This record gives sequence, structure tokens and C-alpha cells, in this order.
Amino acid sequence: MLKVFLVEDESIVREGLRDNIPWQQYGYEFVGEASDGEMALPLIQKTRPDVLLTDIKMPFMDGLSLSRLVHQEFPDMKIIIISGYAHFAYAQTAIKFGVGDYLLKPINKEELTGTLRKLGEKIRSRRRMEEDQQRIWQKSEADIRLFRMNFLSRLTEESAWNPSLEELREKYYLHAGEGIFQGFLVKVDCEGEISRAGMDLILGKVQGLLENSFRSRCIEFVAGIKGTGCIGFLNYESERTEEIRRIFRDCLNQLESEKGIFGPVMFTAALASAA
Repeated sequence: MLKVFLVEDESIVREGLRDNIPWQQYGYEFVGEASDGEMALPLIQKTRPDVLLTDIKMPFMDGLSLSRLVHQEFPDMKIIIISGYAHFAYAQTAIKFGVGDYLLKPINKEELTGTLRKLGEKIRSRRRMEEDQQRIWQKSEADIRLFRMNFLSRLTEESAWNPSLEELREKYYLHAGEGIFQGFLVKVDCEGEISRAGMDLILGKVQGLLENSFRSRCIEFVAGIKGTGCIGFLNYESERTEEIRRIFRDCLNQLESEKGIFGPVMFTAALASAA
């Protein structure tokens, strides 16, 4: 259900529109009304309607000023201007503020409901497009994560593998650059049995700590969970070598100091030779 808000200083017109238009029949919920733009603006900010129906000539703040402010704050909100004046200059100005239509008084019910239907179709079409784009983006993100995990698996299984920068960028979607390339492993060993869910929880904490520590200092950082370890890849500028080693030691020390939280576990860490 889309939301509509009405601003009209003439109470008879305002109440007539509010009470005589079958809003729900056209897919709308009537969420509020005001007699001028100054009173309407905070209510619009609170209710966030999809469609604003406003008169032009009103005291305190007119419809064009209101439309300008609303368009600045809510650029996707559709605006319908209603006016008793067939003034082309008003219409021209209104278009600049994203006004979707311009209706003359007295309001024709069929014309208004037709406009509401048309704007409703545009809003729903835009939302469907945004949802489709979001699904595509989510799928793309999932695919990229899969490619990167494949990269980490190959990195740990093929010790002689030496991929080029082009391969890293095009095949595995890594934002790799010139500098140092280095793999790492943080392994978790438990004294006694631990469930897979418990192990994943611990490894997730390890991965989060490493990501927060390295992400901003590396050209590229990739990490993932494999078995009972967190494996990863660092690409950083050569002048950061000592800093990266220090951060890795600090992360391991922090894990050791907090391991009581996880139970009887032991952390083993290895930073591969720089390439």
C-alpha cells in the first residue's frame, strides 16, 4: 500500500478530497493532512508518504516552496500540484522540483484518480527495478565470495602456484596491486570435543579480529574459514612489512589473552614468507 499526504488550505476542498476519494481502492493509504506547507513539512518528514498532493497558493509556506524542500530531502517522492490558476510559470517551476503532475481546480475525481494510478504504477515499477538490482548485486557478491574462497583453497593446496596480478584481478576479483603478497593461517585446537557450530563461532571471531586489524592497512585482504583454521591472503605495500608483522603478533596475543572466553582452546598462527 502506497502512502499519500494532502496539503490544502481550503478546509472544504481538503476534507472533500480526504473523504470522497476511495484511496485504498487505488492502492493508497491516506496518512495525513495539513493546511499549509509550514505545518505539513514535519508531518511529511514523519510519515514519509510516497505521494504528496499539495495546493500552490497557501499562507506561511506555499506549495512550490514545500515541493522544493520535499524534493531536496525525499527525491523519490512524487508530487501532485493542485491550483486554481492555469499559470504556465507555476507549472514550469514545479517541474524543476520533481512534480509528477499539475491539476487545476475544481478537482476532477476521474483526473485525480487517473493521476494516482499512473504515479502508483511508476513507483511500483521503480521499486521492482530496485529489488531486481538488489538481487543481482547480492548474487554478484555471493559469486565473488565463492571465487575468493576458491582462490584461498588453491593458495593452500598448491604451494608452487604463482598467479599473476591479472589473474588475481580478473579470475578471482581481487583488488590486488604491486607490493608484498603473503598468506597466513590461524589454527584452532581444542582440548576435548567441540561442535561444528562452536568451532565456526570461534573461527568467526578470529576472522573478524584479523579483518578489522588488517583491512585498512592492506591493498587487499581476503580471509575465510577452512576446517579448524582461518586462512587468508594479504597484499600490502612493502614499507608496511614490519607493521603487518606486528599487527599479526598483536592479534595472536589478543586471541591468547581472550581464549578463556572460548573454553579450552589453543591458537597456532603462521605468516607465510613474503613474495
